[in-house]
Amino acid sequence: MYDDNGSEWKGKQYSVKDERPLWLIESWVGMMVNYLSMEVIRGYLLRQGLGDIRAMYLGDKVVLLTANEGTNLKDIIDGNKEGLMEIFEVLEPWCDKPPMGNKVVWVRCRGLPLNLWTWE
Repeated sequence: MYDDNGSEWKGKQYSVKDERPLWLIESWVGMMVNYLSMEVIRGYLLRQGLGDIRAMYLGDKVVLLTANEGTNLKDIIDGNKEGLMEIFEVLEPWCDKPPMGNKVVWVRCRGLPLNLWTWE
C-alpha cells in the first residue's frame, strides 16, 4: 500500500468487512433545488404528511432520506413525487457511488476588512 506521495505506507493497516445495512440500502438521496436548512426540509415533510421520512444533510445540496422501520420509502416517494420535486430537483435510490454535488466550505476569518473580500 502506498501513500499520496507514492511512498510505501509503513503505518498500521486494518481490514474492515464491507457491509451495507438494510436501512441504508432502502434509503434515497435527494438534491435540493435551492439550499434549505434541515429545519425547513423537515417542516415541509411534516406539512406534506410525510412524517415517516427522516432527512439528514450530506453536504452541498444533498440530503439522505430514510424511513422509519417497516415503512416502504420507495412507495412513499413514488406516491408523493410531485410534492417532493418542489424542493428536490433529483431523487434517486441510495447507491455506493459518491453523492452528487459539490463541497461547501465555510471559512471563518476575523480581523479582515470587508474591502479585501472579492470574487477574484
